[in-house]
This record gives sequence, C-alpha cells and structure tokens, in this order.
Amino acid sequence: MPDPSPEDFKKVAMNFTLKWNFNNCVGALGGKHVFIKPSPKSGGDFFNYKGRFSNVLLAMVDVEMKFLCMDVGPKGRFSNGRIFSSSFIGSRFKDSIFWPEDQPIHEGIIPMPFVAVDCCPLLKHLMRPYPGKQANIDRKKRVYNYRLSRARKVVESAFGILAT
Repeated sequence: MPDPSPEDFKKVAMNFTLKWNFNNCVGALGGKHVFIKPSPKSGGDFFNYKGRFSNVLLAMVDVEMKFLCMDVGPKGRFSNGRIFSSSFIGSRFKDSIFWPEDQPIHEGIIPMPFVAVDCCPLLKHLMRPYPGKQANIDRKKRVYNYRLSRARKVVESAFGILAT
C-alpha cells in the first residue's frame, strides 16, 4: 500500500471538517485483535488479555472508512502502547514521514493530526482524548472529547466492515 501524499491528507482533512466538525484531522488510528490458531511451538507469544491467541491489525482510516495505511502482525500479548511504538505506523509518526504542512486554525497554527484512543501516546500528529476527570470539569474539553470520539468511530466502523 503506497504512502498517502500530503495532498491526499488535505482532502481527508476537508472531509473530516465537513462530516464530523473536527478540523485538520487527517485520519483515525485504531487497532483490532485478529484471532488466530497459534503454531504448536509459539508458547504464549500471541496469547492476549482477552484470553485468546491473536495478531494485531493497526490501521489509519479516512472519513469514508478507507484504509490509508496498515500494519499487520504484532503479537497479541503486547500492550497497545508497545504495539504502536514497534509498528511500521508508529515509526512513521516518530520520523514525521509524509505529513502535510501545519495549517492555520482559529488563532494559531496547528499540525494536521490523526485521532486515536487514549492508549496511544500524545504526539504532535496524534490527538487523543482528555482524561475523564479533566473532561468532566471543563465544558470545552468535553466537547473536544465528544468530537474526537465521533471522528474516531470511522476506524471502528472500518474494522467492523472488514470483519463481516
């Protein structure tokens, strides 16, 4: 699968703004455990917290639930943070490969981020929700978490379609 171009990301960002009211978002990041039958000598390498053997599919998805980039194969026993950091996608985030230029929004210039779940690290190009206590106190943070959650649902829906 070829890397998306900065122009591709700009089109995705426009669609996230129009559909989910989440500005400058260039995709949603998520993971899915794919249950497997392990080889006889694999031991507990693929045994996950759900009590099953799995590999993990990590993917970036656009607003139309199309896969932009994916990584298949981390062992299911690893934590989500380790899966992300050791993945091809995680290395793209660390090296800032293929990102579009930062764009102006409201009063400043912000990066073009992906949205992700709270188990992912907070990086320049990876937005995650505010923790529960902070979001419960501040209305703006609650609204942000709500919009981020709506925008991130595209990756969950893409995995659901893939699994059927």
